[in-house]
Amino acid sequence: MTRIIRVELCDECPHAAGSRSCRASQWCDEGDILSTAMGQGGCDLYLSPAARERFPFGVECKRTEKLSIPAWWKQCSANAKVEKLNPMLIYRRSHEEAMLVMRWDDFLEVVRKNE
Repeated sequence: MTRIIRVELCDECPHAAGSRSCRASQWCDEGDILSTAMGQGGCDLYLSPAARERFPFGVECKRTEKLSIPAWWKQCSANAKVEKLNPMLIYRRSHEEAMLVMRWDDFLEVVRKNE
């Protein structure tokens, strides 16, 4: 799931297939967004300083049938805090759409930047 999210963040990056890094024409350079290895501590996406300026979120991805949103949010928030990023939780159950959880104030900040 992190690869899919990484690709979408990079606007359908041409390097997505078979690559752990990406390069998108709009704002992402080679290596700006990397998927971390499963089981590795910290956020699920590594963001370069350039990527953090445009996307200041520490992403935690979950793909499971049993929802544990409070526990996932605690993990996501702790990891994002270490990286000085805003927490963003993305989860998906089989045959359902991906859902995103973020703080209300962070959402409003994104909206204001795009006005």
